[in-house]
Amino acid sequence: MPEQKVSPGKTALLLINHHSRKGRHEKQRARALLMKSNIAVIEPDEDDNRTYAELIVAFSARVSFVIVGGGDGTLNAAAPGLLKTGLPLGILPLGTANDFARTLGIPPDLEQAVNIITAGQQRDVDLGEVNGHLF
Repeated sequence: MPEQKVSPGKTALLLINHHSRKGRHEKQRARALLMKSNIAVIEPDEDDNRTYAELIVAFSARVSFVIVGGGDGTLNAAAPGLLKTGLPLGILPLGTANDFARTLGIPPDLEQAVNIITAGQQRDVDLGEVNGHLF
């Protein structure tokens, strides 16, 4: 897929797993870095108990892409919503192992990960399914 730049003024759904290793601690910094890069962010209310997949579907008409902050489990939870909507994904590796992010070459440094998102570096990836669960 050709590289596409994120246009200034784009809006992203920001989903950060507060239970991931660095999620709660880095949330404010992530938001500030994204906004500094001219990406408007929409976040669900903290008391919204819908799954990540449900949130992605619910907000899909209002955003250009989704940014998920967390680890591999958080990305797995978002996968059904991303598949259903076809929205592009930006990854903030805030989990413990971050195997998927490392495989894609996304550095663990938050600022560098945001730079990759704002540069619009996109790649197609395969999804797997086992017993009805995407990964």
